[in-house]
Amino acid sequence: MEREGEEQTLEWTVHLAREEPGKAAAVAFVALGAGAVSALVFGNVVAFLVGFLAILGSTAEFMLPVRYRLDARGASRKVGWSLTQIEWKDVRRVIEGTDGVKLSPLDRSSRLAPFRGVYLRFGSMQQDVLDLIAYWREQHAASVGQTADGG
Repeated sequence: MEREGEEQTLEWTVHLAREEPGKAAAVAFVALGAGAVSALVFGNVVAFLVGFLAILGSTAEFMLPVRYRLDARGASRKVGWSLTQIEWKDVRRVIEGTDGVKLSPLDRSSRLAPFRGVYLRFGSMQQDVLDLIAYWREQHAASVGQTADGG
């Protein structure tokens, strides 16, 4: 955890494929198979690439390193070119699981819940992640309280 004055920032990376190389090999084999079937059906290299990349794209969170960041603004998760983030002012619920924590902008569970918010995998940083989420939520609540009180 970095300290910049009073600001605390935490950055970490989780790479599931590195942790489970057998599953990564299976995903790669399925991607090659999908590419091969596509090439046979459509008869060209472009079809191979589409089939192959469709499988890899849908498993990007598993196959690619996922970079996480907690800072004064909020939380973010980056996989390849995809960036998902949420600001502390938008966090309504913190849902802790065994492998990670979901920061949700929804007050209660709904059908939209799986598609909203940011899921942060703990990796080896579980306590640091939970501590910093609590710290930043408290800081945000205090600053909102000061503003509401006119201070």
